[in-house]
Amino acid sequence: VAAACAGTLAAHPVQKPLTKNVIAGFSGFPASVTKIQTKSFKDGLSAKGVAVLEVNRNNQMIVRHGVTTDMSSLVTREISIIRARDRLFDSIQVGMDSTDLIGTPITIDTPLLVKGAMIGILERAVQEGTILSYDSLGVRQQPLPNGDPSIIEVKFRYEPAVPLNYILISFSLNLANGTVDVTTSSADDSTSLPAPILPDSLG
Repeated sequence: VAAACAGTLAAHPVQKPLTKNVIAGFSGFPASVTKIQTKSFKDGLSAKGVAVLEVNRNNQMIVRHGVTTDMSSLVTREISIIRARDRLFDSIQVGMDSTDLIGTPITIDTPLLVKGAMIGILERAVQEGTILSYDSLGVRQQPLPNGDPSIIEVKFRYEPAVPLNYILISFSLNLANGTVDVTTSSADDSTSLPAPILPDSLG
């Protein structure tokens, strides 16, 4: 099952989560496992960073919630955000290496050349869906006395593609006597997590 999950994840774009993916080739669990898979038991596993599988209403084996072992925040618990961050990191390394700027003399145009290369890398990441957007792109040559003039420093922020984990539906029943009963329901029965606050960047 773990190998099948890894294969499913590898076959998808990096921004696509593992949550609710069907794991082909498996029809269910043994009875000894099924009887302990209560909602509270699965909630407890998910809260500890275990990717839980279950059988859905169509008798398909699916991933209940694809999480990582670091549940401290949204940007660390969702494997798709981690994969997209790693893909962006690799793209920046490969893209900057291909410019052949390292090892050339720094001139007045060098920061502009670095910025142009960086814009090209980030725009391609947006087109591929690796990230949704970016902003605050800044490029500068580190000054003396506290900096190293041989270093061109680049900083930016980006918005990751956050996976959809819950759909909350509210509806009301308008009775003849005028009373209204409001009910809130969730389309996903995975473990409830507090609303995270995204940092300015993922580091």
